[in-house]
Amino acid sequence: MQRTAIIWGVVFIIGVAAGAWFRLVDLDGRLMHHDEANQAHKAGVLLEEGVYEYDPVEHHGPTLYYLTLPVMWLTGASTFAEMTETGIRLVPAIFGILLLVLLWPYGKTLGRGEMTTAVFLAALSPSLVYYSRYYIQEMLLVFFTFAAVLAGWQFLATRHWGWAVAAGVSLGLMHATKETCAIIFAAMAGAIVFCGLWAWLYDGLAWKDWPKPAPKHIAWGALAGLAVSVLFFSSFLTHPRGVLDSVLTYFHYVDRAGDQQGHIWPWHFYLEMLTYYQRGREPAWTEAITVALAAVGLLMGLFRKGVNEPAVHLHRFLGIFTLLLIAAFSLIPYKTPWNMLVFVYGLAVVGGLGAGALVRLMPVPALKGLVILALIAPMAHLGVQSHRTITEFAEAPENPYAYGHTGTQFRRLLDRIDQVTEAAPEGRHMLIRVVEPEGNYWPLPWYLREYPNVGYWQEPIDEVDAAMIITHPELEAWFLERAEEEYHWELQPLRPGAVMFQVFIRQDIWDAHMENVRAR
Repeated sequence: MQRTAIIWGVVFIIGVAAGAWFRLVDLDGRLMHHDEANQAHKAGVLLEEGVYEYDPVEHHGPTLYYLTLPVMWLTGASTFAEMTETGIRLVPAIFGILLLVLLWPYGKTLGRGEMTTAVFLAALSPSLVYYSRYYIQEMLLVFFTFAAVLAGWQFLATRHWGWAVAAGVSLGLMHATKETCAIIFAAMAGAIVFCGLWAWLYDGLAWKDWPKPAPKHIAWGALAGLAVSVLFFSSFLTHPRGVLDSVLTYFHYVDRAGDQQGHIWPWHFYLEMLTYYQRGREPAWTEAITVALAAVGLLMGLFRKGVNEPAVHLHRFLGIFTLLLIAAFSLIPYKTPWNMLVFVYGLAVVGGLGAGALVRLMPVPALKGLVILALIAPMAHLGVQSHRTITEFAEAPENPYAYGHTGTQFRRLLDRIDQVTEAAPEGRHMLIRVVEPEGNYWPLPWYLREYPNVGYWQEPIDEVDAAMIITHPELEAWFLERAEEEYHWELQPLRPGAVMFQVFIRQDIWDAHMENVRAR
Protein backbone atom coordinates (compact mmCIF):
# COMPACT_ATOMS: atom_id res chain seq x y z
CA MET A 1 0.00 0.00 0.00
CA GLN A 2 2.80 2.36 0.93
CA ARG A 3 4.64 1.48 -2.27
CA THR A 4 1.53 2.31 -4.33
CA ALA A 5 1.20 5.64 -2.55
CA ILE A 6 4.84 6.45 -3.32
CA ILE A 7 4.36 5.59 -6.99
CA TRP A 8 1.28 7.82 -7.22
CA GLY A 9 3.20 10.57 -5.44
CA VAL A 10 6.08 10.39 -7.91
CA VAL A 11 3.74 10.39 -10.93
CA PHE A 12 1.81 13.29 -9.41
CA ILE A 13 5.03 15.30 -9.02
CA ILE A 14 5.89 14.60 -12.66
CA GLY A 15 2.48 15.98 -13.66
CA VAL A 16 2.98 19.12 -11.59
CA ALA A 17 6.49 19.56 -13.01
CA ALA A 18 5.17 19.26 -16.59
CA GLY A 19 2.45 21.79 -15.83
CA ALA A 20 4.94 24.15 -14.19
CA TRP A 21 7.21 24.03 -17.26
CA PHE A 22 4.34 24.93 -19.59
CA ARG A 23 3.31 27.79 -17.30
CA LEU A 24 6.76 29.28 -16.70
CA VAL A 25 8.82 28.89 -19.86
CA ASP A 26 9.39 32.00 -21.98
CA LEU A 27 6.75 34.12 -20.21
CA ASP A 28 7.78 37.24 -22.13
CA GLY A 29 7.57 35.58 -25.54
CA ARG A 30 4.03 36.73 -26.33
CA LEU A 31 2.89 40.29 -26.98
CA MET A 32 0.78 41.85 -24.25
CA HIS A 33 -2.99 41.66 -24.67
CA HIS A 34 -4.72 45.00 -24.12
CA ASP A 35 -6.44 43.63 -20.99
CA GLU A 36 -3.09 42.53 -19.56
CA ALA A 37 -1.56 45.94 -20.18
CA ASN A 38 -4.52 47.69 -18.57
CA GLN A 39 -4.28 45.47 -15.48
CA ALA A 40 -0.51 45.98 -15.34
CA HIS A 41 -0.98 49.75 -15.36
CA LYS A 42 -3.31 49.51 -12.34
CA ALA A 43 -0.72 47.38 -10.56
CA GLY A 44 1.99 49.86 -11.55
CA VAL A 45 0.12 52.77 -9.96
CA LEU A 46 -0.27 50.74 -6.76
CA LEU A 47 3.41 49.81 -6.85
CA GLU A 48 4.64 53.38 -7.44
CA GLU A 49 2.15 55.45 -5.46
CA GLY A 50 0.60 52.97 -3.05
CA VAL A 51 -2.84 54.00 -4.35
CA TYR A 52 -5.65 51.75 -5.47
CA GLU A 53 -9.36 52.59 -5.80
CA TYR A 54 -11.78 49.96 -7.02
CA ASP A 55 -13.50 50.83 -10.31
CA PRO A 56 -16.94 49.17 -10.37
CA VAL A 57 -17.50 49.81 -14.09
CA GLU A 58 -14.43 48.80 -16.06
CA HIS A 59 -12.12 46.84 -13.76
CA HIS A 60 -12.30 43.74 -11.61
CA GLY A 61 -11.40 43.11 -7.98
CA PRO A 62 -8.18 44.14 -6.23
CA THR A 63 -6.53 40.83 -5.30
CA LEU A 64 -4.54 40.61 -8.55
CA TYR A 65 -2.92 44.00 -7.99
CA TYR A 66 -2.12 43.51 -4.31
CA LEU A 67 -0.77 39.99 -4.84
CA THR A 68 1.44 41.36 -7.62
CA LEU A 69 3.29 43.58 -5.16
CA PRO A 70 5.40 40.87 -3.44
CA VAL A 71 6.36 39.43 -6.83
CA MET A 72 7.46 42.88 -8.00
CA TRP A 73 9.48 43.42 -4.82
CA LEU A 74 11.18 40.04 -5.25
CA THR A 75 12.00 40.80 -8.88
CA GLY A 76 13.41 44.21 -7.95
CA ALA A 77 10.74 46.37 -9.64
CA SER A 78 9.69 49.50 -7.78
CA THR A 79 8.10 51.50 -10.63
CA PHE A 80 5.79 50.82 -13.55
CA ALA A 81 8.71 51.34 -15.94
CA GLU A 82 10.69 48.60 -14.18
CA MET A 83 7.93 46.01 -14.41
CA THR A 84 8.39 43.24 -16.97
CA GLU A 85 6.14 40.78 -18.79
CA THR A 86 7.83 37.89 -17.00
CA GLY A 87 7.38 39.55 -13.61
CA ILE A 88 3.68 40.26 -13.87
CA ARG A 89 2.83 36.98 -15.60
CA LEU A 90 4.52 35.12 -12.79
CA VAL A 91 1.46 35.94 -10.66
CA PRO A 92 -1.13 33.95 -12.65
CA ALA A 93 1.53 31.31 -13.42
CA ILE A 94 2.09 30.72 -9.70
CA PHE A 95 -1.64 30.32 -9.12
CA GLY A 96 -1.87 28.04 -12.15
CA ILE A 97 0.77 25.80 -10.55
CA LEU A 98 -0.91 26.00 -7.14
CA LEU A 99 -4.10 24.71 -8.79
CA LEU A 100 -2.17 21.58 -9.72
CA VAL A 101 -0.72 21.20 -6.24
CA LEU A 102 -4.22 21.66 -4.76
CA LEU A 103 -5.24 18.31 -6.28
CA TRP A 104 -2.97 16.46 -3.84
CA PRO A 105 -5.05 17.24 -0.72
CA TYR A 106 -8.17 16.49 -2.79
CA GLY A 107 -6.62 13.09 -3.45
CA LYS A 108 -6.74 12.16 0.23
CA THR A 109 -10.52 11.94 -0.12
CA LEU A 110 -11.13 11.37 -3.82
CA GLY A 111 -8.28 8.91 -4.44
CA ARG A 112 -4.62 9.37 -5.35
CA GLY A 113 -4.99 7.67 -8.73
CA GLU A 114 -7.98 9.82 -9.64
CA MET A 115 -6.27 13.06 -8.73
CA THR A 116 -3.04 12.02 -10.44
CA THR A 117 -5.06 11.61 -13.64
CA ALA A 118 -6.71 14.97 -12.94
CA VAL A 119 -3.35 16.67 -12.49
CA PHE A 120 -2.29 15.62 -16.00
CA LEU A 121 -5.62 16.73 -17.49
CA ALA A 122 -5.18 20.14 -15.83
CA ALA A 123 -1.41 20.42 -16.32
CA LEU A 124 -1.66 19.79 -20.07
CA SER A 125 -4.95 21.60 -20.72
CA PRO A 126 -4.23 24.19 -23.46
CA SER A 127 -6.80 26.62 -22.05
CA LEU A 128 -5.47 26.40 -18.48
CA VAL A 129 -1.88 26.63 -19.74
CA TYR A 130 -2.55 29.64 -21.96
CA TYR A 131 -4.37 31.67 -19.33
CA SER A 132 -1.97 30.71 -16.55
CA ARG A 133 0.41 32.92 -18.55
CA TYR A 134 -2.09 35.77 -18.88
CA TYR A 135 -2.07 38.70 -16.47
CA ILE A 136 -5.77 38.69 -15.64
CA GLN A 137 -7.81 37.62 -12.60
CA GLU A 138 -9.02 34.22 -13.77
CA MET A 139 -6.40 31.85 -12.36
CA LEU A 140 -6.69 33.49 -8.95
CA LEU A 141 -10.47 33.13 -9.05
CA VAL A 142 -10.28 29.44 -10.01
CA PHE A 143 -7.77 28.72 -7.24
CA PHE A 144 -9.79 30.48 -4.54
CA THR A 145 -12.95 28.68 -5.76
CA PHE A 146 -11.57 25.18 -5.40
CA ALA A 147 -9.70 26.09 -2.22
CA ALA A 148 -13.09 27.08 -0.79
CA VAL A 149 -14.62 23.74 -1.86
CA LEU A 150 -11.72 21.81 -0.31
CA ALA A 151 -11.86 23.78 2.94
CA GLY A 152 -15.63 23.37 3.13
CA TRP A 153 -15.38 19.61 2.68
CA GLN A 154 -12.58 19.34 5.24
CA PHE A 155 -14.71 21.27 7.70
CA LEU A 156 -17.66 18.89 7.23
CA ALA A 157 -15.30 15.95 7.74
CA THR A 158 -13.48 17.31 10.83
CA ARG A 159 -15.80 19.98 12.30
CA HIS A 160 -12.69 22.02 13.06
CA TRP A 161 -13.37 25.76 13.19
CA GLY A 162 -10.12 26.46 11.31
CA TRP A 163 -11.52 24.89 8.15
CA ALA A 164 -14.66 27.01 8.46
CA VAL A 165 -12.48 30.12 8.62
CA ALA A 166 -10.37 28.89 5.68
CA ALA A 167 -13.53 28.35 3.62
CA GLY A 168 -14.75 31.85 4.52
CA VAL A 169 -11.41 33.43 3.63
CA SER A 170 -11.41 31.64 0.27
CA LEU A 171 -14.95 32.83 -0.47
CA GLY A 172 -13.99 36.38 0.51
CA LEU A 173 -10.97 36.23 -1.81
CA MET A 174 -13.23 35.05 -4.63
CA HIS A 175 -15.42 38.10 -4.10
CA ALA A 176 -12.37 40.37 -3.99
CA THR A 177 -11.04 38.90 -7.24
CA LYS A 178 -13.81 39.10 -9.82
CA GLU A 179 -17.51 39.87 -10.00
CA THR A 180 -18.31 36.58 -11.76
CA CYS A 181 -17.89 34.96 -8.34
CA ALA A 182 -21.64 35.58 -7.94
CA ILE A 183 -22.31 32.99 -10.65
CA ILE A 184 -19.97 30.55 -8.93
CA PHE A 185 -21.64 31.11 -5.54
CA ALA A 186 -25.02 30.37 -7.14
CA ALA A 187 -23.64 27.19 -8.74
CA MET A 188 -22.22 26.10 -5.37
CA ALA A 189 -25.59 26.62 -3.67
CA GLY A 190 -27.41 24.82 -6.48
CA ALA A 191 -25.01 21.85 -6.29
CA ILE A 192 -25.47 21.57 -2.51
CA VAL A 193 -29.26 21.54 -2.86
CA PHE A 194 -29.18 19.03 -5.73
CA CYS A 195 -26.80 16.69 -3.91
CA GLY A 196 -28.98 16.80 -0.79
CA LEU A 197 -32.11 15.97 -2.77
CA TRP A 198 -30.34 13.26 -4.75
CA ALA A 199 -28.95 11.64 -1.59
CA TRP A 200 -32.48 11.63 -0.16
CA LEU A 201 -34.17 10.26 -3.30
CA TYR A 202 -31.48 7.83 -4.50
CA ASP A 203 -29.62 6.85 -1.31
CA GLY A 204 -32.43 7.27 1.20
CA LEU A 205 -30.31 9.65 3.30
CA ALA A 206 -32.64 11.66 5.51
CA TRP A 207 -32.13 15.39 5.98
CA LYS A 208 -31.35 14.90 9.67
CA ASP A 209 -28.41 12.66 8.70
CA TRP A 210 -26.97 15.13 6.21
CA PRO A 211 -23.81 16.83 7.58
CA LYS A 212 -24.62 20.44 8.48
CA PRO A 213 -22.45 23.19 9.98
CA ALA A 214 -23.42 24.72 13.31
CA PRO A 215 -24.54 28.38 13.28
CA LYS A 216 -21.34 29.44 15.07
CA HIS A 217 -19.23 27.83 12.34
CA ILE A 218 -21.23 29.62 9.65
CA ALA A 219 -20.72 32.87 11.57
CA TRP A 220 -16.94 32.37 11.81
CA GLY A 221 -16.69 31.62 8.09
CA ALA A 222 -18.93 34.55 7.13
CA LEU A 223 -17.00 36.98 9.33
CA ALA A 224 -13.68 35.80 7.91
CA GLY A 225 -14.93 36.16 4.34
CA LEU A 226 -16.45 39.57 5.01
CA ALA A 227 -13.27 40.82 6.68
CA VAL A 228 -11.10 39.75 3.74
CA SER A 229 -13.44 41.28 1.17
CA VAL A 230 -13.75 44.58 3.07
CA LEU A 231 -9.97 44.85 3.54
CA PHE A 232 -9.27 44.44 -0.16
CA PHE A 233 -12.13 46.55 -1.54
CA SER A 234 -11.46 49.35 0.95
CA SER A 235 -7.80 49.34 -0.14
CA PHE A 236 -6.94 48.21 3.40
CA LEU A 237 -9.29 50.75 5.00
CA THR A 238 -8.02 53.76 3.01
CA HIS A 239 -10.93 53.86 0.51
CA PRO A 240 -14.22 52.88 2.26
CA ARG A 241 -16.28 53.72 -0.85
CA GLY A 242 -14.81 50.65 -2.52
CA VAL A 243 -16.87 48.38 -0.25
CA LEU A 244 -20.14 49.95 -1.44
CA ASP A 245 -18.93 49.89 -5.04
CA SER A 246 -18.23 46.15 -4.73
CA VAL A 247 -22.01 45.72 -4.36
CA LEU A 248 -23.14 48.40 -6.83
CA THR A 249 -20.93 46.89 -9.53
CA TYR A 250 -23.45 44.10 -10.08
CA PHE A 251 -25.89 46.57 -11.63
CA HIS A 252 -23.25 47.31 -14.27
CA TYR A 253 -22.55 43.63 -14.85
CA VAL A 254 -26.21 42.74 -15.28
CA ASP A 255 -26.34 45.31 -18.08
CA ARG A 256 -23.16 43.97 -19.62
CA ALA A 257 -24.28 40.32 -19.45
CA GLY A 258 -27.28 41.11 -21.66
CA ASP A 259 -25.56 43.66 -23.86
CA GLN A 260 -25.85 42.87 -27.56
CA GLN A 261 -22.64 44.76 -28.44
CA GLY A 262 -19.50 42.65 -28.83
CA HIS A 263 -18.51 39.42 -27.05
CA ILE A 264 -22.03 38.08 -27.68
CA TRP A 265 -21.86 34.42 -28.64
CA PRO A 266 -24.32 31.49 -28.91
CA TRP A 267 -24.91 29.19 -25.95
CA HIS A 268 -22.60 26.47 -27.33
CA PHE A 269 -19.58 28.81 -27.67
CA TYR A 270 -17.63 27.24 -24.76
CA LEU A 271 -18.58 23.64 -25.52
CA GLU A 272 -17.54 24.05 -29.14
CA MET A 273 -14.22 25.54 -28.08
CA LEU A 274 -13.58 22.65 -25.71
CA THR A 275 -14.71 19.78 -27.94
CA TYR A 276 -13.58 20.82 -31.42
CA TYR A 277 -12.35 24.15 -32.78
CA GLN A 278 -10.62 24.61 -36.12
CA ARG A 279 -10.12 27.70 -38.23
CA GLY A 280 -9.27 27.11 -41.85
CA ARG A 281 -6.57 24.50 -42.42
CA GLU A 282 -4.81 25.18 -39.14
CA PRO A 283 -4.60 22.52 -36.38
CA ALA A 284 -7.76 21.58 -34.52
CA TRP A 285 -8.04 22.37 -30.82
CA THR A 286 -9.84 20.02 -28.50
CA GLU A 287 -10.09 19.00 -24.86
CA ALA A 288 -12.73 16.39 -25.67
CA ILE A 289 -10.92 13.72 -23.61
CA THR A 290 -11.43 15.82 -20.48
CA VAL A 291 -15.09 16.50 -21.32
CA ALA A 292 -15.74 12.81 -22.02
CA LEU A 293 -14.07 11.60 -18.83
CA ALA A 294 -15.93 14.26 -16.83
CA ALA A 295 -19.26 13.03 -18.25
CA VAL A 296 -18.34 9.52 -17.12
CA GLY A 297 -17.30 10.85 -13.71
CA LEU A 298 -20.58 12.70 -13.25
CA LEU A 299 -22.72 9.67 -14.11
CA MET A 300 -20.62 7.28 -12.02
CA GLY A 301 -20.89 9.58 -9.03
CA LEU A 302 -24.65 9.95 -9.32
CA PHE A 303 -25.23 6.19 -9.51
CA ARG A 304 -22.35 5.09 -7.24
CA LYS A 305 -20.61 2.98 -9.87
CA GLY A 306 -16.86 2.48 -9.48
CA VAL A 307 -16.77 5.29 -6.93
CA ASN A 308 -14.45 5.75 -3.98
CA GLU A 309 -17.33 5.41 -1.48
CA PRO A 310 -16.06 7.68 1.32
CA ALA A 311 -15.94 10.49 -1.24
CA VAL A 312 -19.25 9.92 -3.01
CA HIS A 313 -20.88 13.15 -1.80
CA LEU A 314 -17.85 15.31 -2.70
CA HIS A 315 -17.64 13.42 -6.01
CA ARG A 316 -21.26 14.26 -6.78
CA PHE A 317 -20.92 17.86 -5.64
CA LEU A 318 -17.93 18.48 -7.95
CA GLY A 319 -19.76 16.94 -10.90
CA ILE A 320 -22.99 18.89 -10.42
CA PHE A 321 -21.11 22.09 -9.54
CA THR A 322 -19.14 21.87 -12.78
CA LEU A 323 -22.28 21.09 -14.80
CA LEU A 324 -24.11 24.08 -13.32
CA LEU A 325 -21.14 26.34 -14.08
CA ILE A 326 -21.16 25.22 -17.71
CA ALA A 327 -24.91 25.85 -17.95
CA ALA A 328 -24.77 29.27 -16.27
CA PHE A 329 -21.86 30.66 -18.26
CA SER A 330 -23.25 29.20 -21.50
CA LEU A 331 -26.66 30.82 -21.03
CA ILE A 332 -25.20 34.29 -20.46
CA PRO A 333 -24.89 35.95 -23.91
CA TYR A 334 -21.70 37.85 -22.96
CA LYS A 335 -18.84 35.39 -23.32
CA THR A 336 -15.05 35.50 -23.28
CA PRO A 337 -12.86 32.36 -23.34
CA TRP A 338 -11.24 33.00 -19.96
CA ASN A 339 -14.61 32.85 -18.21
CA MET A 340 -14.72 29.11 -18.84
CA LEU A 341 -11.56 28.32 -16.86
CA VAL A 342 -13.41 27.66 -13.63
CA PHE A 343 -15.36 24.84 -15.22
CA VAL A 344 -12.42 23.63 -17.33
CA TYR A 345 -10.58 22.95 -14.07
CA GLY A 346 -13.76 21.36 -12.67
CA LEU A 347 -13.92 19.12 -15.76
CA ALA A 348 -10.31 18.03 -15.14
CA VAL A 349 -11.10 17.10 -11.52
CA VAL A 350 -14.29 15.22 -12.41
CA GLY A 351 -12.50 13.74 -15.43
CA GLY A 352 -9.92 12.24 -13.07
CA LEU A 353 -12.80 10.74 -11.09
CA GLY A 354 -14.28 9.33 -14.31
CA ALA A 355 -10.99 7.71 -15.28
CA GLY A 356 -10.70 6.19 -11.80
CA ALA A 357 -14.24 4.82 -12.00
CA LEU A 358 -13.56 3.22 -15.41
CA VAL A 359 -10.44 1.52 -14.06
CA ARG A 360 -12.30 0.26 -10.98
CA LEU A 361 -15.08 -1.21 -13.12
CA MET A 362 -12.67 -3.33 -15.17
CA PRO A 363 -12.82 -6.90 -13.87
CA VAL A 364 -9.19 -7.91 -14.46
CA PRO A 365 -5.82 -6.11 -14.19
CA ALA A 366 -5.16 -6.44 -17.92
CA LEU A 367 -8.28 -4.45 -18.76
CA LYS A 368 -7.43 -1.88 -16.12
CA GLY A 369 -4.04 -1.45 -17.77
CA LEU A 370 -5.66 -1.05 -21.18
CA VAL A 371 -7.86 1.79 -19.88
CA ILE A 372 -4.78 3.56 -18.51
CA LEU A 373 -2.85 3.06 -21.77
CA ALA A 374 -5.81 4.35 -23.80
CA LEU A 375 -5.58 7.68 -21.96
CA ILE A 376 -1.92 8.31 -22.82
CA ALA A 377 -2.39 9.36 -26.47
CA PRO A 378 -5.16 11.95 -25.94
CA MET A 379 -3.28 13.36 -22.94
CA ALA A 380 -0.14 13.66 -25.06
CA HIS A 381 -2.24 15.51 -27.63
CA LEU A 382 -3.26 17.98 -24.91
CA GLY A 383 0.44 18.59 -24.33
CA VAL A 384 1.06 19.16 -28.05
CA GLN A 385 -1.73 21.75 -28.13
CA SER A 386 -0.37 23.48 -25.02
CA HIS A 387 3.03 23.72 -26.66
CA ARG A 388 1.43 25.34 -29.70
CA THR A 389 -0.37 27.91 -27.53
CA ILE A 390 2.93 29.15 -26.09
CA THR A 391 4.98 29.00 -29.30
CA GLU A 392 3.92 29.49 -32.94
CA PHE A 393 0.22 30.09 -32.19
CA ALA A 394 0.64 32.24 -29.07
CA GLU A 395 -0.70 35.35 -30.84
CA ALA A 396 -2.41 33.74 -33.84
CA PRO A 397 -6.12 34.25 -34.55
CA GLU A 398 -6.28 30.50 -35.30
CA ASN A 399 -5.70 29.92 -31.59
CA PRO A 400 -9.15 30.12 -29.90
CA TYR A 401 -7.57 31.40 -26.68
CA ALA A 402 -5.79 34.34 -28.40
CA TYR A 403 -9.07 36.23 -28.22
CA GLY A 404 -8.99 39.80 -29.57
CA HIS A 405 -5.24 39.59 -29.17
CA THR A 406 -2.63 42.13 -30.18
CA GLY A 407 -1.49 41.18 -33.68
CA THR A 408 2.04 40.03 -34.41
CA GLN A 409 2.41 42.96 -36.83
CA PHE A 410 2.17 45.31 -33.84
CA ARG A 411 5.87 44.53 -33.42
CA ARG A 412 6.44 46.71 -36.50
CA LEU A 413 5.15 49.72 -34.59
CA LEU A 414 7.33 48.86 -31.59
CA ASP A 415 10.35 48.60 -33.90
CA ARG A 416 9.44 51.94 -35.47
CA ILE A 417 9.22 53.61 -32.06
CA ASP A 418 12.70 52.27 -31.22
CA GLN A 419 14.04 53.62 -34.51
CA VAL A 420 12.47 57.04 -33.96
CA THR A 421 13.86 57.11 -30.42
CA GLU A 422 17.33 56.45 -31.78
CA ALA A 423 16.98 59.26 -34.34
CA ALA A 424 15.29 61.87 -32.10
CA PRO A 425 17.59 64.34 -30.30
CA GLU A 426 15.57 63.90 -27.10
CA GLY A 427 15.74 60.08 -27.18
CA ARG A 428 13.20 58.53 -24.80
CA HIS A 429 12.32 62.04 -23.61
CA MET A 430 10.76 62.90 -26.97
CA LEU A 431 7.14 64.05 -26.94
CA ILE A 432 4.61 61.45 -28.09
CA ARG A 433 0.88 62.16 -28.38
CA VAL A 434 -1.62 59.30 -28.63
CA VAL A 435 -5.13 60.39 -29.67
CA GLU A 436 -7.68 57.57 -30.02
CA PRO A 437 -11.41 58.40 -29.73
CA GLU A 438 -12.43 54.93 -28.48
CA GLY A 439 -9.50 54.55 -26.11
CA ASN A 440 -8.25 51.63 -28.22
CA TYR A 441 -4.59 52.37 -27.62
CA TRP A 442 -3.86 49.51 -25.20
CA PRO A 443 -1.37 47.82 -24.85
CA LEU A 444 0.64 50.82 -26.09
CA PRO A 445 0.94 52.41 -22.59
CA TRP A 446 2.70 49.26 -21.42
CA TYR A 447 5.27 49.42 -24.21
CA LEU A 448 5.78 53.18 -23.72
CA ARG A 449 6.09 52.92 -19.93
CA GLU A 450 9.75 54.02 -20.06
CA TYR A 451 8.87 57.17 -22.02
CA PRO A 452 8.22 60.07 -19.59
CA ASN A 453 6.66 62.45 -22.13
CA VAL A 454 3.71 60.49 -23.50
CA GLY A 455 0.14 61.76 -23.39
CA TYR A 456 -3.09 59.89 -24.10
CA TRP A 457 -6.35 61.50 -25.25
CA GLN A 458 -9.73 60.13 -26.22
CA GLU A 459 -10.87 63.47 -27.66
CA PRO A 460 -9.20 65.57 -30.42
CA ILE A 461 -6.89 68.25 -29.02
CA ASP A 462 -5.85 71.66 -30.36
CA GLU A 463 -2.08 71.36 -30.01
CA VAL A 464 -0.89 68.38 -32.02
CA ASP A 465 2.78 68.88 -32.89
CA ALA A 466 5.15 66.33 -31.35
CA ALA A 467 8.00 64.03 -32.29
CA MET A 468 5.44 61.30 -32.93
CA ILE A 469 1.65 61.32 -33.07
CA ILE A 470 -0.28 58.06 -32.98
CA THR A 471 -3.94 58.39 -33.83
CA HIS A 472 -6.98 56.85 -35.52
CA PRO A 473 -6.98 56.95 -39.35
CA GLU A 474 -10.31 58.81 -39.30
CA LEU A 475 -8.58 61.75 -37.56
CA GLU A 476 -6.15 62.40 -40.40
CA ALA A 477 -7.98 65.57 -41.58
CA TRP A 478 -8.16 66.89 -38.00
CA PHE A 479 -4.43 66.39 -37.58
CA LEU A 480 -3.38 67.93 -40.90
CA GLU A 481 -5.46 71.05 -40.23
CA ARG A 482 -3.58 71.72 -36.97
CA ALA A 483 -0.05 70.47 -37.66
CA GLU A 484 2.51 73.25 -38.04
CA GLU A 485 5.44 70.95 -38.81
CA GLU A 486 5.96 68.57 -41.71
CA TYR A 487 5.43 64.87 -41.00
CA HIS A 488 6.08 61.49 -42.51
CA TRP A 489 3.08 59.21 -41.99
CA GLU A 490 2.29 55.50 -42.16
CA LEU A 491 -0.37 53.00 -41.10
CA GLN A 492 0.43 50.47 -38.38
CA PRO A 493 -1.81 47.61 -37.18
CA LEU A 494 -2.78 46.94 -33.58
CA ARG A 495 -5.24 44.02 -33.71
CA PRO A 496 -5.95 41.96 -36.85
CA GLY A 497 -8.91 43.29 -38.80
CA ALA A 498 -9.98 45.53 -35.94
CA VAL A 499 -7.77 48.47 -35.06
CA MET A 500 -5.21 50.45 -37.07
CA PHE A 501 -3.04 53.36 -36.03
CA GLN A 502 -2.06 56.27 -38.24
CA VAL A 503 1.43 57.23 -37.15
CA PHE A 504 2.92 60.67 -37.89
CA ILE A 505 6.67 61.14 -37.41
CA ARG A 506 8.14 64.64 -37.51
CA GLN A 507 9.97 64.99 -40.82
CA ASP A 508 13.35 66.02 -39.40
CA ILE A 509 13.37 62.94 -37.15
CA TRP A 510 12.31 60.75 -40.06
CA ASP A 511 15.12 62.18 -42.18
CA ALA A 512 17.59 61.46 -39.35
CA HIS A 513 16.26 57.91 -39.14
CA MET A 514 16.78 57.43 -42.89
CA GLU A 515 20.34 58.72 -42.53
CA ASN A 516 20.87 56.06 -39.84
CA VAL A 517 19.50 53.42 -42.20
CA ARG A 518 21.80 54.51 -45.03
CA ALA A 519 24.79 54.62 -42.66
CA ARG A 520 24.28 50.97 -41.82
